[in-house]
Formats: sequence, structure tokens, C-alpha cells
Amino acid sequence: MVDRSRHNSGNSNKSLGIHQWLPGFTSGDAISNYAIGLQEIIRSWGYRSEIFSPGRHVSPKVRNLCYDWERYKDYSDPLNTVIYHFSIGSPMSAGFRAIEDKKVLIYHNITPDKYFRAINAEKALVLYQGREELQALYDVPRLALADSEYNRMELEQWGYRNSAVLPPLLNFNGLKAKPDRKILNQYSGDLLNILFVGRIAPNKKIEDVIKVFYYYKNLVNGKSRLFIVGSFVGMEKYCSYLRAMVLELGLSNVIFTGHVTTAELAAYYRIADLFLCMSEHEGFGIPLVESMYYGVPVIAYRAAAVPYTMGDSGVLVAEKDFPAIAELIDIILTRDNIRKKIIEKQKIRLKDFSRQKIAEQFQAKLFA
Repeated sequence: MVDRSRHNSGNSNKSLGIHQWLPGFTSGDAISNYAIGLQEIIRSWGYRSEIFSPGRHVSPKVRNLCYDWERYKDYSDPLNTVIYHFSIGSPMSAGFRAIEDKKVLIYHNITPDKYFRAINAEKALVLYQGREELQALYDVPRLALADSEYNRMELEQWGYRNSAVLPPLLNFNGLKAKPDRKILNQYSGDLLNILFVGRIAPNKKIEDVIKVFYYYKNLVNGKSRLFIVGSFVGMEKYCSYLRAMVLELGLSNVIFTGHVTTAELAAYYRIADLFLCMSEHEGFGIPLVESMYYGVPVIAYRAAAVPYTMGDSGVLVAEKDFPAIAELIDIILTRDNIRKKIIEKQKIRLKDFSRQKIAEQFQAKLFA
């Protein structure tokens, strides 16, 4: 895939490089962090490696970490490798097809548009077009990587022949952030805390998390609280629906945090007794792995990439029987031996996402 015989040879833009293209590059974004991690690994091998993104889609905080995609023509070389992170439709796709560089695609999944049609028609159209665009690229890359087996199988269905799994590089240093003391103090006490973390988006089925909590709070443990942690920008209509559901069910102690800082996120994980995920579509599910890191037992709906991410850890449910899931929460949190066994298996699974292990997998696939 990549010629090992030529390494970074000096200051020329034509030095052999393994570069990355992203349709958007923003601070705190999981795919952007993934690209930064891969860049560090590639540079450690002695190759030149830069990140390129359309200037209008780069946030000010990280502008100094990438170049405008329009400048890539100054770097292009048939001996270079371009890694295209695909997560949404973009004019970059046509450029990816046109360049003479060696081509690798990393697929981060695109949520099916059906989840957004009634919530955000514009978003639904972009998602639909993105999937159409991805299918049209099936014959372009020499290697197609996916950050989960679920995503790899989608690529295979669309005709991508040389495909493999490369899990995302997770920012474990970010997870080591000192937790926000204000949150720790505010929510100390004897209430049991159930946590969901992720974008407030309809494919996440947060209404089902709320329904489980309704049965748990009313039939099992009245001294409980639900945190829904994540940004709802662009999903205001969906968030309003969720808030209305909470009012209609007469639920108290349901907290929507909105966007949080790294320190605030660390605090919510620290106070969590259990992570609950009812999502119907995940391309990977980074909060599942974050929960493993923080020692929070996970209950998740067995759908899309979730079982591949969890492996044989956590507790996966095949049906959304809300009262039964509420009872399952009680079993996990009142039987110490069961809870400890779940956390132990999650910590074993966490080792599969170590930076060193993924770097070795990346090298093996790229240089095959």
C-alpha cells in the first residue's frame, strides 16, 4: 500500500507523505481527534503527514493544526497516500477520485436519513446524499478501513473489496481530566445516577432511555436520577419532544446538560452508577468505551455497531422491554458481585482499544 523505501526527505512539499482529508475539522470532535492521533503515529514512522479540510469547515481553535484542502494540489504526488475520512457527503469525494495519489478510505458511518426526516429535513437530505456518494466511491480506494465490523460490512455490501476494521483512536488523556468539582458537589448524595452520553439525536432513541428510567424510578427506586449529557444543536425539535415527554410522564430528576466541557464530562462519568444506551444506530459508540474506562457498568440495546464495540462485555438487551430493563438495572446495582464482574470484563475489553494495539493494526493494514 505504502512505499517504505522513501521517507520524509526534507523541506519539499513533494516529500513522500501519508496525508489525511476530513470534510470538517473541529475542536473536541471524535473524528478530528482520531485524525490527530493517526497523524502522530504516521509521523513517528518518519513520514510527512498533514491534515487537510475545507477552510469554511474548520473551527478557529484548530485552524493551526490543518491546511485548507484547496492547497493539497501543492502536496499531491502519485507516491503519496491520502486517507479520506468519510462521515458525510462532501466535494472532497470528487477530488479524492481525481487525484493520482494512493487512496485509503476510513468509513465512520453515516446515520440513515430515516431517523431525521421528521426532525430536520435538511439534515436528512445531507445524510441521504452522503450515503449515495459513499456507494459511488466503491472502486476508488485501494484499501477501505472501517472503525467497526458493522461499518466494514456496510462497505462490503456496497462493493468495497479490500476492507478491514481499524478501531478509532480514543483520547484517553482527555479522559484523565480532573472532574469538575462543582458538578461533583452539586450531585453528591444518596440518589442513584443513570447516565447517557452522546449527541441528542433521534437515532439514539433517548426517548427509550427516558421510558426505562420512568419504570425504574416509579417501580424500583424512587431515589434515582437520569443525566442526558450531550449537545442538541440542530436537534432542538427533538430535544423539545424529549422534554415534553418528561413533563407528560411526570418525571423529576431528569437533567439535560447540553454541551459539556471535558472536565464536566469527567464529572458526570465519575458520579454515574450505570450507563444506559438504547440507541438503534451507532457506527461505533465512543461513550460505551468511555464508560469502560471509568468503571461504569453498561446496559445497551443490541443494535448496529454496539455488540461489536462491547465484545463480550457489558450487558446487551435484545428487546426493549422497559420494565424488564428497569429490573435488570436493579439487579446489577444491588448485587455487588454481578456489578464487579461486569466492570471487570469491561476493563478487559478496554485493552483492545489501546493506542499501541491500534497503531500496530494500522501499520499492518497500511503497509500490507
